[in-house]
Amino acid sequence: MAAIEAERAEEREKAKKAYEEEEGEGIVDSQPLAQHLWETQVPEGSAPQQKQAPRQSSINVIETADMDPREEFQDRRRAARRYNTRVIQRRFREGNLVLKRPMGKDKGGKFAANWEGPFRIHEVFEGGSYRLETMGGEVLPRTWNVINL
Repeated sequence: MAAIEAERAEEREKAKKAYEEEEGEGIVDSQPLAQHLWETQVPEGSAPQQKQAPRQSSINVIETADMDPREEFQDRRRAARRYNTRVIQRRFREGNLVLKRPMGKDKGGKFAANWEGPFRIHEVFEGGSYRLETMGGEVLPRTWNVINL
């Protein structure tokens, strides 16, 4: 294992020397420069303001991540209210006729119909769920969300 790593290190050195010979002088090892930049500090006030702005904005993001739970709840409620103002609510009553999206293996494929039905609303549940029945009166085994009707 060590022999393989030693061979790889030799190959890297040869490649580096070949590159330096092709390009000429001016190739400097970046390690001392990186160490120097890491150790030196910029005096306060000497850095341009435009470079401090992104740093300040990232600090603000970090502060908002540590939000009070009540503020977070209000924020979520505000976002939900904003979303729900644009959503058209659909509600059905028992006896209404609807079409449903095919699910699972009934889906068909690319050229299959996008809707199945008609079905009659058999029972209404809270939260937009409905139990459907066929036109013959046979109740479907599961409930369907309004998104799929």
